[in-house]
Amino acid sequence: MIAPGSYLTVTGSGCVAGASVTVLATASHATGTTIGQGTAGAGGRFSLRVKVPYKGEPQATIVATCLATNQNTIIAAEIPVEYTSA
Repeated sequence: MIAPGSYLTVTGSGCVAGASVTVLATASHATGTTIGQGTAGAGGRFSLRVKVPYKGEPQATIVATCLATNQNTIIAAEIPVEYTSA
């Protein structure tokens, strides 16, 4: 469980080296909100520190997307988050 406004590090791989990485927070019945952006390094890996927003939902999913070597956009990391009470 994580408190609203806390920070976490999102890591992943499978991206094209140098590809843009976008980190979104999504909650049920809500549109994703961009909470971080970066660039995949050598070997297609990334590590981004992001602040987890609170959207009034008890849980969210943190999703990182990037361009894969096959030129498709992929989900390179997916982290379910359950909020503690504020």
